[in-house]
Amino acid sequence: MDTHQEWSLAFVQATVEDPDTKLASSFAQSIKEHPAAVFPQCIISESIVGTVSSAYRLLNESMQCNEPGLAQRLAETAQNVLDVYCVLFPVVHRQQLRKVPALALQFFNDCMYGAHHCTILGQLAATENNVNPNWSAVARKFFDSGIRHVAELAESESRELKSLVGADNGTGFYNASDEQQQDALAKSLKRGRLALTQLCAAMRPPNVTPHMFYRILGRYLDAMFAAIIDGIVGVRDIGVDDSQVLSDHCRAAYSLVSLFHLDPEITCAYSTLTSAALVNSTDEQGDALLDSDDESDESETTAQGVRLAKKHCQMSDKLVQLADILMISRADILARRRAGLLAQYSVDELVSLVRALFSDTHERALDIDELKRI
Repeated sequence: MDTHQEWSLAFVQATVEDPDTKLASSFAQSIKEHPAAVFPQCIISESIVGTVSSAYRLLNESMQCNEPGLAQRLAETAQNVLDVYCVLFPVVHRQQLRKVPALALQFFNDCMYGAHHCTILGQLAATENNVNPNWSAVARKFFDSGIRHVAELAESESRELKSLVGADNGTGFYNASDEQQQDALAKSLKRGRLALTQLCAAMRPPNVTPHMFYRILGRYLDAMFAAIIDGIVGVRDIGVDDSQVLSDHCRAAYSLVSLFHLDPEITCAYSTLTSAALVNSTDEQGDALLDSDDESDESETTAQGVRLAKKHCQMSDKLVQLADILMISRADILARRRAGLLAQYSVDELVSLVRALFSDTHERALDIDELKRI
């Protein structure tokens, strides 16, 4: 869709191809009870659009039918058309959904579109006492299917990204100051950036809504940052030169948050929409599509990237903290721990870093005991 789709009488009439549709009276009644609904601009398939249109036409026919039994069967058929689509599409296209990120994201949009209109159809059908199939169940099925497939996509791609930048990339984080090792670390991060950039291209709005773009990118960055953090924490001996290289590596990886920046011309179209604008069967459905924040109010790339990273990427602060830990004294580490600034780090992680960074002395042992007590 090249624009947001607003639910209106004109939309219903065009969908059922009937200017005098019987749905008009139901629409008029339903619109009094529910706010006008908007489905945000994103890429959806012609197949889901056609299936939804068929469901509207069948429901319209059921409302025009004077025979109660036939009217009920037509209404149930309208529901079954969408139900069958939701069940069969991921079965028929199982391999493509696993291998092609753009298709998996489009299927997520299709599912949200199906859930959106199932809820509307349920509201319209509810105004007719003899026509009331369980539309909410189909809406929930669409919603759950979409969420499940996008979660599987994020999990699969996250594993690939972790393998590119983590300790299992064949280089690890040992002897980081060695010239060959520095080159290997730089190459691993470059490969990770390239893979992530390609994934971003596949989901850049309007392929998905900006909020979905931020949420999935946050998952990918979390995976990459966690792999780097775990790899460095696992190093048993970090020399002075090594710590500088690893700190710089953390900051270079953190610069990937700049990918959160989207052109304001793209995001401004969504800034007036909130999840409350959606007719939905659950609160989660609106949240899955839209963010109520105006993401276009900052034009400076770095500032926007940092702000969105804090919101959507749980590991971003932890990575920056690691870059600092690698360069500061034991006393500073203790002070930050007492102040709650290193809350994302477990005691074991901090102890491992202290042992790797500082020589084995009586004072270090005392500081480690203090860390365990905090």
